[in-house]
Amino acid sequence: MTMATNTEASGGEDVRLAAIARGNASPPPAVAVDTAMGCAVSSTLPADAGFTTLELSTNFVRAITQSTGRVYAEGRVVHAGGRVITTEARVYDDSNTLYAHAKSTCLVLRSTR
Repeated sequence: MTMATNTEASGGEDVRLAAIARGNASPPPAVAVDTAMGCAVSSTLPADAGFTTLELSTNFVRAITQSTGRVYAEGRVVHAGGRVITTEARVYDDSNTLYAHAKSTCLVLRSTR
């Protein structure tokens, strides 16, 4: 599987992730949505801050098979507070067919220095 991210110009909060299945492997949707949401969170933080996931919920609505082809994971920040950031993501294909959707809550970790 190959993944590539592209941070959108709208403030860096929308992140798209493209995954292409190669050989017998298919892109795992949970990894794709977690990565897209993590990239969205990271794009809002200063260089000296990090985060950890407090909650992650993924809903699988359709199987991704070898014949599915290219799928995309799109993540976005729903709310960015001082300590807590909430995100959501979805996995879809070129015809906008939904395969999975997810949400997460993250805790911002700031440097104490």
